[in-house]
Amino acid sequence: ASFEVWHSTSGSPMTPRGTLHIAPSRKSGTKYEAGAGGTAELARVANPAEVYQVRFTGIVHGVEVALNSSVPLCQLQSARFREYVTVHLDETGVPYHIDYVVPSSSCSTKGAKSVPFKTNVFVQKPVDGI
Repeated sequence: ASFEVWHSTSGSPMTPRGTLHIAPSRKSGTKYEAGAGGTAELARVANPAEVYQVRFTGIVHGVEVALNSSVPLCQLQSARFREYVTVHLDETGVPYHIDYVVPSSSCSTKGAKSVPFKTNVFVQKPVDGI
């Protein structure tokens, strides 16, 4: 399955960012492919209240999926655009939740630069209970 990745800051219109490819049966098939939407416009000094929003949209097994998440933009900048995306799948393989995390709780934007997104993608399949 593939998802179009969109992004915006603090309520501005969503713009295309890239594509997320999910292959739950093959670890090597799950990856993020960058598109034209890079980090140049995000490298400016951010207001600490400014929010970075990300949306994943696609159709999986005939089901339209739109998953949203957000983090403070300054934390994404502090993490130097490193991000972790965990896609949670239901029993039929349809994504129902996205964890979007950046490895920073700091809002220091000192030295914020435009660098490529460093995206790590994980897939969480359902686990039977005890």
